[in-house]
Amino acid sequence: MLSTWRKSPRLWVLCLIAGMLCAIICAGRETAETAFSPDRASAPVLILDAGHGGADGGAVAADGTEESDINLDIALRMRELCRLFGVGCVMTRESEELDYPPEARSISQMKVWDTRSRVALINSVENGFLLSIHQNSFLNHKACGPQVFHNADPLAAKAAAAWQEALNGELCPNSRRVAASVSPDINIMANARCPAVLVECGFLSHRGELEALKTEKYRTKIATILMATYLRFWEGPYES
Repeated sequence: MLSTWRKSPRLWVLCLIAGMLCAIICAGRETAETAFSPDRASAPVLILDAGHGGADGGAVAADGTEESDINLDIALRMRELCRLFGVGCVMTRESEELDYPPEARSISQMKVWDTRSRVALINSVENGFLLSIHQNSFLNHKACGPQVFHNADPLAAKAAAAWQEALNGELCPNSRRVAASVSPDINIMANARCPAVLVECGFLSHRGELEALKTEKYRTKIATILMATYLRFWEGPYES
């Protein structure tokens, strides 16, 4: 893993994150009373999908940093926040190692098995909402900033727009990116029978963004923004 944060005392970290969340969620509000009282009964179970993993490292930076490890680290930080704020949460993977069946011998077969397993898990969750976490890469090394995609579900489109706005504002203020429909060849997103959003948090091909993504502080910031926006979304302002 990129960090050993889960093995160390987390109280001060959670207190810091809670403070950051409070500031983000309560921005522009008269009181914080409603910020932490969304209708949890109607809110869906957040399915956190740390993209890639196992034999599939995803995008690889010039220095060898693999996307899958960063994705998992951010997802695990979000899981801790879900526990802190009482949000139902399911993860499609919890480590870099995946327990492949004996018949999955090639990397291609492993990828197919993993994708099918994740889709089956996602579709087994009642009242689920998928958030798939990824990192980007591009031949043009100047490309940077987050990009959010959504499936055809109208609720996913609204949530994706909220996440894109929040990530732009906090991570890349000059970005003009808007949330977009996901490509149909992204198997997990295409086959999820629930609202599904995919977040490309940053570009491993951008030197500055790569160095930021390799730090705990930046990954915590991303997880915090994603969680804060999710909490605000289920208060109701994006439902109309």
